[in-house]
Amino acid sequence: QMFRLANRIVVLRHGRVVADVNPSAVHPDDVVALLSGQQVDSSARRQLTRLHGLADRLVSADPSSSLSLILSALGAALGTGLCIHLRAQNALICAASLGLPPVLQSAWSRLPYGPAGGPVGLAAAAEKPLVEENGRTGLAGAPFDGLARAAEVRSSWSVPVMGPGGHLGVITVFGQAPGSPQRDQLDLVNLYAGYAASAIERDRLLEEVTARNRVLETIREMLETLAGPIPVAEALGLALQSLRQGLQADE
Repeated sequence: QMFRLANRIVVLRHGRVVADVNPSAVHPDDVVALLSGQQVDSSARRQLTRLHGLADRLVSADPSSSLSLILSALGAALGTGLCIHLRAQNALICAASLGLPPVLQSAWSRLPYGPAGGPVGLAAAAEKPLVEENGRTGLAGAPFDGLARAAEVRSSWSVPVMGPGGHLGVITVFGQAPGSPQRDQLDLVNLYAGYAASAIERDRLLEEVTARNRVLETIREMLETLAGPIPVAEALGLALQSLRQGLQADE
């Protein structure tokens, strides 16, 4: 509230003025640091430490847990709930979430593109960040009737995740107070969206390589079976069995 209303902030500590700043030129964490006697740049240092730690964990983490690690780090940096939706044809599927109320998590598990998908769908269609300063207004309409009030969401900002091939998903941050985020907060989400894009592309590449290896292994098994000493009638049955397993087919 102070940052929204004031055009000048004077910080006093132990009866002495320690800072006289413009709210638009300073981060709230820096003012808190001044009040508590910490170094002003401690917030930036914490962010850099958190990013370095995230990068180290992503290198050795299982691909399936990458998005959860990224959301956890971003949630710790912002101190709020958030989720990430991934593109699946003409829909957006919630792949991971943090601190999301169950009522909102259930309704947002699958969303369509465009206005019908609320802020997430609009951000995906426009491929640019979308800020809802009043969550109760921005989440109005089906399928979001009453969700904002029930989930105590008063603002949201959705940032698209972009990869080399185009749009991959959307990261949405939920605020407990109305209003727009700070510029550096949006920049931070964009930075983490880059990490998410890299993780998604890596996962897809691994899936393609795994599928290709399965096809090659299936061809090898079939050729070895048909070229071996087993009678043709029996060999054909074994070859078809290998083909079925390679294609992951029921019959």
